[in-house]
Amino acid sequence: MKRNWKVLIAACVGSMILSGSVLAVSPGVRIFINNVEFASSAFKLNVDKGTTMVSLRSIVEQFRGKLTYKDNSIYVTMPESSNVSMQVNSLENALSAGSAEEAVQTWIKGVQKRSGAMQYAVLSPTLRQNTKQEFEDNFWVTGGSSPHMGEVEATQLHSKQLTPDKVEFSFDYPLVVMTETIGTGSASITVDKIKRESVDYWAISDISLRDSGDTGIMIGATAASITYQNTTYNFTLTLPKSWEGKYEVRDRVSDRAGHNLDFINKVTKTGTLFTISVWSKEFWQANEADISGMIPAEKVGEKGNNVYIYHPPTDVQYDSSDEKAMEDYLTMSKDVKTIKASFKIIK
Repeated sequence: MKRNWKVLIAACVGSMILSGSVLAVSPGVRIFINNVEFASSAFKLNVDKGTTMVSLRSIVEQFRGKLTYKDNSIYVTMPESSNVSMQVNSLENALSAGSAEEAVQTWIKGVQKRSGAMQYAVLSPTLRQNTKQEFEDNFWVTGGSSPHMGEVEATQLHSKQLTPDKVEFSFDYPLVVMTETIGTGSASITVDKIKRESVDYWAISDISLRDSGDTGIMIGATAASITYQNTTYNFTLTLPKSWEGKYEVRDRVSDRAGHNLDFINKVTKTGTLFTISVWSKEFWQANEADISGMIPAEKVGEKGNNVYIYHPPTDVQYDSSDEKAMEDYLTMSKDVKTIKASFKIIK
């Protein structure tokens, strides 16, 4: 005997039961699946005394599944995608971290294997939400083959307890091409304890790298930074965290123009990385053409009678015989373009 079976829409596309509490607001109910609207008639949608009902068969068949009634039982067979979804959920649960360090180690392994899925499995709910689309757009493949992140020993992880439920890990990692280490990256990762009814777990809430692109596509990571604020001349710059303690600012005064703030590499002692000049508007307007013909000067801001001019040094700022100083200067100088773009005037 053929029967029509109807069930309460209870909210889980996986089990084909969706919650009817929201849908039962008015008789003119609209139904969406993955943000695509379907005609109510296609699912035999019906509102009865505040409860919204839908044909189980129609919604199962919409997902290319099969429903049969046999021996007073309902059998639902879903397509392969549903089985894959359950398999993915099972793998993610298996990768769920029982400790803060385990979360970091899993993320490192995911980066080394270029597995976006492994990295995603140990991200916090918020970071997952913010990165899922980017993972999908890259087909869950991250990083690059050259360079890639080399081995990171557990002893290289330095932890700092921020709160009982938050730990920060910092570590350096080798940048490897083939079997040769060509440089070193640096990471700072924050891990939070996530509360849930069944069992708590640890997940990564923030990923900061000295260079967020040193191993290719690094989803969810940002470049670690510090803020330089000049309250005398009312501007800020965002500097890489790797610059912390490695630079100083010297104010050179020009009677004609104004002030020149030189950002100096401390290892070289005198090596100027770049300069922010604070000149009068009149001086700049009168001399812009001549100055731009001599140095690559660029106006980056204006406030009142002051203009802010960015310009790099015009000659070599390090002793090439001092390899350590030269390497330190050149490493920092790679960040200057990004720093220039971060210039902001304090209102």
